[in-house]
Amino acid sequence: MPSYTLKFDDGKYDYIMTITLADCTVSIITDGVGFNAHTFETHELATETEALEFYETTIRRENPSYQRTTDSLSTEVEEEEKEGEEEFEPLTFDFDLNEQNLATDELVNRLAGVLPGLEIYESESSGYPFKTFVWKVEDQGEFTIDKLLLAEGFMQSIAWDTFLADVITNSSNLTSNLALEPNLNPEEIAHKCQMLETTLRMHCKNIAVYKIMHFDPLLPGEKIDEFHIIVGETHDENWVGIAPQIGSIEDIRTDTERLPISTDFTPLSSTQTLINTLQTIVNGLEFATTPNTTNREFYLTSANSQEQTIYQLLDAIDFVITCNFAPFGSVAEYEDREFFRYIHPLDQLLQLNLTNLREYVIGSYSLYHLYSIGNTNSGDAVGVSTVAVWS
Repeated sequence: MPSYTLKFDDGKYDYIMTITLADCTVSIITDGVGFNAHTFETHELATETEALEFYETTIRRENPSYQRTTDSLSTEVEEEEKEGEEEFEPLTFDFDLNEQNLATDELVNRLAGVLPGLEIYESESSGYPFKTFVWKVEDQGEFTIDKLLLAEGFMQSIAWDTFLADVITNSSNLTSNLALEPNLNPEEIAHKCQMLETTLRMHCKNIAVYKIMHFDPLLPGEKIDEFHIIVGETHDENWVGIAPQIGSIEDIRTDTERLPISTDFTPLSSTQTLINTLQTIVNGLEFATTPNTTNREFYLTSANSQEQTIYQLLDAIDFVITCNFAPFGSVAEYEDREFFRYIHPLDQLLQLNLTNLREYVIGSYSLYHLYSIGNTNSGDAVGVSTVAVWS
């Protein structure tokens, strides 16, 4: 009786999924460690072949590197798949899809040629097309996550006074529905804001405040999330950052592995002391301008640059998630051959022409902006973007 066990660690929770095949029945047990989660589900299939296919596909969704078994049932399924593949002729273009190491402009042109009509597989809402993405190092400098966020409208630099005015308003009004702790009165809010400014200006030679915005491209005037982060460079040339916790990634569904964002940087003792002091000061303040965005907890970090500090902040609060690239047709190849036929040329172009290929998942609350980006031979950042709705 085939059985497969998967172990997961998303940085917060560990859990184990056991997938078992018995005749025409597939059983899935999810056992959580560190949180209350224990589920059991069974799926009755009509034939052993269908059961094996469901068993294999379920594993592949969670572990793209999984290789099929070689028993007789697996061989039978593979033969059926090959027969199914013959039903669809590969799409043809006026260029060779197998050509590699294309120059930046040529790759962008070819991507534009295969994108029309494509949407993300299994998204719960249509209307979000794929778009080409290009970042030329000669014109725009090194590609970094903070520059991506600024260029694409997810991040905006704001003045300190504007930030303080927002925090005073938010702390007075938007936390009234949160019962985690008593709301601060106006005098306490003003005092904490003054302490925050005084402490940062005393210990930092550079301070920057950014408004982070999450939006639906189809409804650009309506913000899903809107909150502030602070980064500052200390006199010892360490960087510190503050961001509000904005929820979780419980709704996200992806076919690939999340990559950890960390460095070997060790802050000076004075920097760690500053972080501890700031943690106490911001307690009870509200950095978000959209209701119910935060849970009144903050994440503070330190790094060796402003870019890395911003990246670590937004990764830690699950607003920017970095994953290994998984082909857009990785699941459709076994579930929807017609969809796979149309999406496969995109996967070919990306995988044959880009190195360091990554998927950046930006957003929260079921709507996610996906950026699949890698490097051309000249060092430019090229790829595609789209939106997925997962809940």
